[in-house]
Amino acid sequence: MLTYLEPSRIRQLFLCLWRAVSLSSATVLADSATVLPGRISAP
Repeated sequence: MLTYLEPSRIRQLFLCLWRAVSLSSATVLADSATVLPGRISAP
């Protein structure tokens, strides 16, 4: 499978994967950043 794939295609696929992972982790971090302070400040 990887033999007839051009390196540019592999790089594009990897960049797409990396972007998706970073986006999901960023949203998770933002969610925890907004939720955690509310839980801590709540009595």
